[in-house]
Amino acid sequence: MWFIGDVHTRFRAYMELIEHAPGTGDAMDCSLQVGDMGIGLPGRRVGTGLGGDYKPLCNEDPLFAGDEVLRTNAPVLSANHRFLRGNHDDPAMCAGHPCYLGDYGFLPSMELFFVSGGYSADYVNRYLGVDLWEDEELPADVLLGVVALYADSKPRIVVSHECPTVVKGAVVGNIGKIEKASRTELALEAMHRAHQPELWIFGHHHAHVDTEAGGTRFVGLDELGHEPVGECTFDIPGLAW
Repeated sequence: MWFIGDVHTRFRAYMELIEHAPGTGDAMDCSLQVGDMGIGLPGRRVGTGLGGDYKPLCNEDPLFAGDEVLRTNAPVLSANHRFLRGNHDDPAMCAGHPCYLGDYGFLPSMELFFVSGGYSADYVNRYLGVDLWEDEELPADVLLGVVALYADSKPRIVVSHECPTVVKGAVVGNIGKIEKASRTELALEAMHRAHQPELWIFGHHHAHVDTEAGGTRFVGLDELGHEPVGECTFDIPGLAW
């Protein structure tokens, strides 16, 4: 199974990546994208045909205030290619997408636990209901249940959009993210303290890292569109839905 970093509406590049896995040239058999697809952001179509990119509109763009603002939505692929949601995804639109894996859960056959959602450190530059959503993070009471389920499940692999505090210093370059510990991050940290999985894969911070912290191997994926493409992907051979 391949894991793919933040897409940010680069759907053409996302689909090309699925069709040509790094280092192989073959199509990915299955994948999980770790959030920030860019679902629900205002945008306009660039290119033609399935997989054409959507570019978000800037606030000064005359199309931004039009009667109909195009909302980006990820292409519908097979059930072998799924995604989590990040802070730059409309939760309601994600919930209705057939490839959305869910807000959180444990997949026993894969020994894999997943958690969606994240915090927008740049929220002051965003507009609620346009490119910012009140429920971008899971509610506090839900996160308590996530931590409890995780502690009972004791997974071998974890996939989340954000990362626990224990590894944050190794990957964060954005000072706004350093200064704020979101409730998602704190829940992920509580999870890691309760049980240290073998592997934890995440995105959000737009940097590639492969390091050990607190007994767990952490792999942070870069943003799609940054080179080399291998830094925004990670493969676990033999793992499949």
